[in-house]
Amino acid sequence: MTTEFSIRQLLACLNVSVFDPVIEPALEKACLSEREQETGRGNPFYNMIALIGMIFAALLCFYGLRSYPFAAGVPLFVCCGAAMYKTKSYAVRFFLKTYFISSVLLLTEACFRMSPAIVTAALFIFLTASVLRPVGQGQRILLSLLFFFCVYFVFQETPIAPLGIFFMLGTAGLLFPLKNTYGREPAFIFVFCPLVLILAGEILNVPDIVSLSRESWKMSAFFASGFLILFVGLYRDLEINEIFRFLAGGVALLFCGVFLSAGIEGSLVLFLIAFFTNFEALKRVAVALFCFFFVFFILSLPISLSFAGIISLTAGVFFEVFRLRLRQLSPKE
Repeated sequence: MTTEFSIRQLLACLNVSVFDPVIEPALEKACLSEREQETGRGNPFYNMIALIGMIFAALLCFYGLRSYPFAAGVPLFVCCGAAMYKTKSYAVRFFLKTYFISSVLLLTEACFRMSPAIVTAALFIFLTASVLRPVGQGQRILLSLLFFFCVYFVFQETPIAPLGIFFMLGTAGLLFPLKNTYGREPAFIFVFCPLVLILAGEILNVPDIVSLSRESWKMSAFFASGFLILFVGLYRDLEINEIFRFLAGGVALLFCGVFLSAGIEGSLVLFLIAFFTNFEALKRVAVALFCFFFVFFILSLPISLSFAGIISLTAGVFFEVFRLRLRQLSPKE
């Protein structure tokens, strides 16, 4: 059994459906301490922030060197890759990894221009290998991002289907993790990136991805399919009245995506997935995405800016009251 399992998933494997909520925080703390001792990664939240900063810096370097993909990519790849094996300093390795990622991006883009199918197939092989063996978390995230965007650009003329399939695959990967595999990071990327692209298409109005917002009803169907996958994973533990509530919620989410915003629907489904898999980082991401989609939806309505502010303020008060009510209903720790 891998340490990628959450406490809820572990208890589900042991067929424990009712337990004292006081025990869960202690189990999570013990599991985190054990993971830190085994891997030496420390706090996962700060590691994720550092990884995001590293990728952002690598993207800036990649953008500046795009005109010289092989002339700059090959020396950086060889020198930084060799130097990383010679040093154990965290600061030096951070610097080297940043330029190493830049070189990978440069070489991947250059090779992709020559043969998209071969590059995509190679990334799929490397990603599969990283899921089957315990490599670094950053490596799986980088490979997942490269594979996702390569597939997206290959099917750029009809992007809805691959994005929807990615979302469904990511949902299945989070809800039904395979034993002795490390697919949590790829699953996170696969459910996160489609929503980010939809948000970019709505806000930035980029011609290549604006079709995502124009055909939002198709993505709404894929998000509803992700909700059905969640229902399949939970229906054995649900009572009859809970099953009807789940199905009614799925229909409501589908109508929300078709008539209001597919992004709002997707972020809500993402939050439900994170809640039932106990994925804290994904919860925060889902809430942030929901806020962005909700604000953009209010601003896109044919109303004045002052009236949009009143609606947003009312919605904020409603959500705060709802949060406090849920906090009162939750078991005391």
